[in-house]
This record gives sequence, structure tokens and C-alpha cells, in this order.
Amino acid sequence: MMRKRLVIYVIVLAIAVLAMRLLRQHQFPYSIRAADPDEYQLIQEWRNPWITVENDSVLVRSQEVRITTQPNRLAAVLRRLPARHWPHGRVVVMNPGHDVVLDLSQRKDSDVATVESSARHQAYWKQCRDVIEELDISINRWPM
Repeated sequence: MMRKRLVIYVIVLAIAVLAMRLLRQHQFPYSIRAADPDEYQLIQEWRNPWITVENDSVLVRSQEVRITTQPNRLAAVLRRLPARHWPHGRVVVMNPGHDVVLDLSQRKDSDVATVESSARHQAYWKQCRDVIEELDISINRWPM
């Protein structure tokens, strides 16, 4: 009987530890204050993370840090940035990369690579936006 209780206790403890890890994996450090648009829209020098969504990767820049990642790893990258990288609160700049074709009306009909590239970029953009919103981080378009 004692052994059965011990097994049940160990199983419950393992489930609790796993649940805590899963919760932490999807949370942002809330010690970082929420962003105030009235404050960050007047800033001359952006010091929070800057996310550039390319056709094949996502670049996160923040002060001295430059990390190239994929959309499915973006949350982990943002959570690992220390609080000093968030002086304006929970807000990032998110922009398309330099090689991204946003206006498909300018493409040639035979330019299949451009269409595929644009579709991939749109999917990456949506994934990144969803991750950022899930972490309760605001998105600022810079420059305004």
C-alpha cells in the first residue's frame, strides 16, 4: 500500500513539473512592464528588440545582440533577452527584410520563385506576429 502511494506521488510530481515547464515555455518574463504607446512612439533611439522577418529566417537585434532564428524559436529567443533589452517595456519593432517582395503586382507572371518566396514570407510574418501577440508584446512599426 505504501509503495502504491509512493508511485502515485512520484507520477503526480512528475506531471506537475512537466506542467510548470510547459507554462514557463509559453510565458514572457512579466517583470518587464507593459509598453506605453505614448512613451515609445516619441522615442528617437529604439533600444528594444528589432525583428526583421526575411524569406528564410528571422533576425532579432537588440543592442549588442544579433540572433538569426526561425519563427518557431522566436518566443524562446525573446524570453532569453535580459530585462535591460526592454527599456521601453514589452514592445518590439517588426519589419520585413530587405529582400522581401511585398507587392506581387510588380512581378512578372513567370516569376514563380518570387511568388513562392512571398508566400513563405507571409507565413513567417504571421507566425512571428502570433508568437509576439501570445507573449503579450506590442508591435511598433518603426520608423513611424
